[in-house]
Amino acid sequence: MPDHLQLHRQGRPGRRYADQAPRSLGMPEAAFDRVAGALASDRARALMLDLAEWIAGGDWLSDPGTEAVRHMPAQDFAGEALGRLRRKVKKGGRNLTHLEDETRHELRRDAKKLRYATDFFSGLFKDDRPRRLQRFAALLGDLQDQLGALNDLSAAPMVLQRLGVADHPESGFLTPPGSKKALLMAAEQASRKLLHAKKFWT
Repeated sequence: MPDHLQLHRQGRPGRRYADQAPRSLGMPEAAFDRVAGALASDRARALMLDLAEWIAGGDWLSDPGTEAVRHMPAQDFAGEALGRLRRKVKKGGRNLTHLEDETRHELRRDAKKLRYATDFFSGLFKDDRPRRLQRFAALLGDLQDQLGALNDLSAAPMVLQRLGVADHPESGFLTPPGSKKALLMAAEQASRKLLHAKKFWT
């Protein structure tokens, strides 16, 4: 991850409560082992090879439907993609404090997509507008934190119950500090700051 994006992810408030929760609650180590095994499997390696082959010589390189995109300057393509994702976050964040949990979760997913795109395309703009890029990434990270805390607050009771650890003395690690009202106000403020920040791709 680029340095300017790594910096804003360090020391974020409100997310440390969940960092070690699965292991501290005694959840099966086998679950972690299965994930590690899947990522190291022949199937995963074959997928990466197939993807590389498709990128280098796939049908999309000769598809008339992608011709305009293939010849578009990289910065223009990135700017369109980032602008489209930002508009989704803006639209989804209207009346944020009054959104239902599921609708707010969709906003969280859209913000995550925007963060991935910001990370992926950052190299195209870091020399042109480094301060704008760094500020946008930091504000986006703050919005993600607040939305993540709200999602955890909503989902934690059900998850703890399903895992049979609702009464565990360390189950509080999965519940973010603060009231829902306070978290909603913080999320709305983070959204407002992000949408007022200057775009680094224009």
